[in-house]
Amino acid sequence: MARADYRLCDKCGRKAFYDATLDYDFRTYPDTGLRNLGDWTVLCRECAAQFKCLIVKRTVDLHEVERLLQRGEIFQALAIIQRVTGAKESAEGRSGDDDRR
Repeated sequence: MARADYRLCDKCGRKAFYDATLDYDFRTYPDTGLRNLGDWTVLCRECAAQFKCLIVKRTVDLHEVERLLQRGEIFQALAIIQRVTGAKESAEGRSGDDDRR
């Protein structure tokens, strides 16, 4: 199958899943090409072993979070995200009994 027939990993660029059967329409839905899809990020299995997608409100200053992370200030970056989203996740992983993933 041609590389263009696949949705590629947003981290490494490898093939993530076959998407040639999706009915893309970028004229009607210019942001994603798909009806009812606002935004998405895709990770291949290899990248998903080390990374995860994070959903944050658009009011989060992602540039500030990125600067903090680059300086190794993980807890300060997490505090910004928690303050805006109300999330209760530790740097080590999820807290609580919620098993939905």
